Amino acid sequence: MTKHAPTPARSAAAEPAAATRVRPQTPARSDTYDPASPEPADLIAALRQDADADRWAPTALELRLCELLLTASAGDGTLTAPRIRAALAEGAMSFITENGGRVAALLASLLPLLAEPGTSPARAAVVDAAYTLLDRITLLARPAAGAGAGRRAEG
Repeated sequence: MTKHAPTPARSAAAEPAAATRVRPQTPARSDTYDPASPEPADLIAALRQDADADRWAPTALELRLCELLLTASAGDGTLTAPRIRAALAEGAMSFITENGGRVAALLASLLPLLAEPGTSPARAAVVDAAYTLLDRITLLARPAAGAGAGRRAEG
């Protein structure tokens, strides 16, 4: 039987740096809080305030994904982690970057709240406020009764 040894003339291809880096261990859930990332309630309040003051309007993609999420939640009126993940996946990269990514950031910030077991009144209030805001977002682009065309969604 012949043994095959690597020839010294041909070196192994270098692996890309990304493939050889060691990932840091993921911290426990209680250690993942990042003070730089706003809480869902803060995102809801800021987005509602900007929408009310006409400083923000949903893009066509944001509007469509909000409608899909509300339709998925119509049976029980509940936003769930799987429904939000589906909306984020449906929007893909455009949803995250388009229009500042504010709706995508809001939905993503709700996932930890929905993934934790049990319910609390404070958590339920935030999720309900998010649901109400999504409904409001879908109404922004609809024409008002007798007003002709609705507000134009800016991108």
